[in-house]
Amino acid sequence: MDQLVQLAEIAEEKSKIALIDLLRLIVLEDSQAEYLLSKHWELVDVCIIGYVECQDLKDTSPDSKVIHNYHLACLKFLTNFYQTEAGRKVMTNPDKSLQLI
Repeated sequence: MDQLVQLAEIAEEKSKIALIDLLRLIVLEDSQAEYLLSKHWELVDVCIIGYVECQDLKDTSPDSKVIHNYHLACLKFLTNFYQTEAGRKVMTNPDKSLQLI
């Protein structure tokens, strides 16, 4: 999982989407979600929350399709976190949940 996180941090466009989607599938279990949220919160903070905050979701140009697909993968990723007990604990923790809002 650590290597996937490292790749996701440096990947671009479609490769980044694929890696985030793969990580999304991994966090279906409580132990993986807890590990990723505790050890790799920076991935969630920067690559998920930060990217979503920085992009114009209203942009409908052809170039923005990759970004829209990335946003969709990120939202699914966060949803899978929330479906685990460990993910709910983190997402309801005021320090980290405020970053999501």
